[in-house]
Amino acid sequence: MIIRNTRKIHGAAKKYYYQCKCRDAKHYKNPTKEELTSIEEHILQMGTKIHEYVVCPKAFHKFKQNLSFPIDYHGGAKSGVYDEKLLEHYISFDRLGLKYFNNDERYVDVAACGSPWARLLRESHGIQAYAIDLIVQKDFKDMDYYLRMDATKTGFPDSSIKGMSLQCAYEMFLHTDDMDFIREAYRILVKGGKIIIVPLYMHTHYCSYSSPDYWGKGYSDREGKEYIRFDAY
Repeated sequence: MIIRNTRKIHGAAKKYYYQCKCRDAKHYKNPTKEELTSIEEHILQMGTKIHEYVVCPKAFHKFKQNLSFPIDYHGGAKSGVYDEKLLEHYISFDRLGLKYFNNDERYVDVAACGSPWARLLRESHGIQAYAIDLIVQKDFKDMDYYLRMDATKTGFPDSSIKGMSLQCAYEMFLHTDDMDFIREAYRILVKGGKIIIVPLYMHTHYCSYSSPDYWGKGYSDREGKEYIRFDAY
């Protein structure tokens, strides 16, 4: 009880400290419905096609049954984000057509962190799936397809990968890393290969947001407007 109360006091004090320190910072706000429409219109004006994508609930349910994600994945079913995270994987699975991959076609989960996604794809569908990140979590260190790699300069040969995806990861690529990654993906993807980025965060202007303990420390691009969010530390 003493430990719990101490943590509560420390957390409250930390939050109050940053609220005082960052009181003049601009708070981040998601785009409104009208702003989302304007973003789509701008994309269309640049000549990029936009297609509506609707997920089939039955197909999603079957996907969850077949892949058997751990019950504690992203905090488990009661975390509020469990189905959201599984949906991201399903979209990548569906749009890349992973179930149709041949034995010699390779897929890469980019910035995989501690995700069992690559392992599950190998076990359930026999896919040559790889997971890459700057650090390999200890649970996967014995699996030779979990690789320590910088996504902007991987060790994969030219034209060797059929599909790639990033689930809630691309927005974490700092400074020029996002553009450098696209160039690297172009190098290693086979002709006709695809990348799925889900979600792909966009706004009406060049911006980023940080939690209070990282705000103003140079992690955001200088050209963009940096905002702050107090709902995470």
